[in-house]
Amino acid sequence: MKLNFGFNDYLKRALSLLPHGNMARTEDSNWAKVLTPAAKELEKVTLRVVGLLKEADPRTTLELFEEWENFAGLPNPCSPSDSTFGERRDALIEKIKTNASPSRAYFKQVAEELGYDIDIYEFRTMGFGNWGFGANDVSDAHGRYFIGPQTPDNKYQYYWLIYVYGTKFTRFAFGGSAFGDALLYIRGGEELECALPKIKPADSHLSFVFIED
Repeated sequence: MKLNFGFNDYLKRALSLLPHGNMARTEDSNWAKVLTPAAKELEKVTLRVVGLLKEADPRTTLELFEEWENFAGLPNPCSPSDSTFGERRDALIEKIKTNASPSRAYFKQVAEELGYDIDIYEFRTMGFGNWGFGANDVSDAHGRYFIGPQTPDNKYQYYWLIYVYGTKFTRFAFGGSAFGDALLYIRGGEELECALPKIKPADSHLSFVFIED
């Protein structure tokens, strides 16, 4: 939101409210000098109102950024101790807009919000009526299912392999970083390994496989 009503507007409006009579009402008159402090204060109030609208949005807040983080329960134990300001804002926005569900699509969404590209491979036991004879894997948009006695001791029906592709690079960006942030951070995946187990279905077992570019 832009400020469309400033000092000159307030001064003109104040001069127009003076009593009728033979008196100078120009912007260089003595009455203008008397009313100037009031017009400046009204401009300050307007600027603060405009600023408040920005602070009410986690995407643009600056002064109330830490209050927004506290509201969202951030930073949490999975947040890197050297997170950049841009990473903190991304985490805040992701936390507020998240619509959690115990699905692989949601896991991929969380990983993408953290800056990682993943596929999820699940292991499922063979069951009559569920899979065709001879089938041992099925693919979809989120990864693959491996079917049959392929899990350790064949006892984990929901054993997930999280394939993580590439390394996360966080580069300094004007408008998204703060002064003092390094020009480049290289993340090893610790945040991902911490975040996904906290939201996984209780009967799932996660194992991470990192694939370098």
